[in-house]
Amino acid sequence: MNYMKKKFKCEDIRKSWLGTIMMLMLILLVACGNGDMTEDDNGKESSNSDIESKGDNESDAFDEQSSEINELKVEDIDWHVEESILDGQKFLSLNYTNNSNYTIMDVEITFKQKEGVTKEQLSAFDEYKEIREFTDDEVADIYILGYNRKCASPGEAVKDSPLVLNGTYYVADDMAQYEVMEPESISVAFIGSDDKGYVMYYDYKSQVYGSSTHDGTDIHQWSEKELAKMVDMPDCPAIRVDEDDDDSFWFTAYGISKEIYKEYVEGLKNKGYTEEADEDDNSYEAHNVDGVNVEVSFSVVEESMDVSVEKE
Repeated sequence: MNYMKKKFKCEDIRKSWLGTIMMLMLILLVACGNGDMTEDDNGKESSNSDIESKGDNESDAFDEQSSEINELKVEDIDWHVEESILDGQKFLSLNYTNNSNYTIMDVEITFKQKEGVTKEQLSAFDEYKEIREFTDDEVADIYILGYNRKCASPGEAVKDSPLVLNGTYYVADDMAQYEVMEPESISVAFIGSDDKGYVMYYDYKSQVYGSSTHDGTDIHQWSEKELAKMVDMPDCPAIRVDEDDDDSFWFTAYGISKEIYKEYVEGLKNKGYTEEADEDDNSYEAHNVDGVNVEVSFSVVEESMDVSVEKE
């Protein structure tokens, strides 16, 4: 399976902790937010969630709210962009080293076009322009979203996560596309010392910080319902429950290695999920004798695992 397939959709890249934390905390927008993103008809992202920002006149109030769990700085994320290859496809990758004292769950950087970019330089987007049937003005508004959803412990480096055009699934694969860009903003979801989720935001132009300085978000979500008891809760940095009712239970586990994924699948088999099994290298689906169906998929790019449990 080609995990970096250059496909095009007007959808979010994927659900992320950045969007979840900021949406749940309902933080007010003061600076340019970068929360749960949607797109308009032109593929341009807009923010559905907001964060609280810090300006020069608000530093005292910010300091009063801040504590040990909020003190993440942009310098703590030592990021760079380089060419990479995964599953036989070349793409531009957002790589970073976590130089903070916290586990990082999610990094997103929005890149905008530099001033004075020429038409010749924008020819790097000709293929994308043709597919989208963009006008020259729309090409002049193209931006790049870099994201890395891999969990990184303090001191850990993570790589092989794509840059995409206009927040879509269309992968940036030419360094000439990146060279006309400059960073606009960065958002980082991280685990605080209280084992809850927080977000740091930084605007490069204004050099303004934003931060979720209020109560953190639960990142070890689970359920007490019957379906959740029919599978194991993975031991991982963060879990988010996406659906939880009497007939369907669905969660995403983050910070999952391929080895942990394989062990989890074997555990499901030992629990009796072996009927009419369908398995490949990164997915498994089967049901037990009671007709309960389990489906598991592993994301190589994001090192996460989606698990759904449903009554047939």
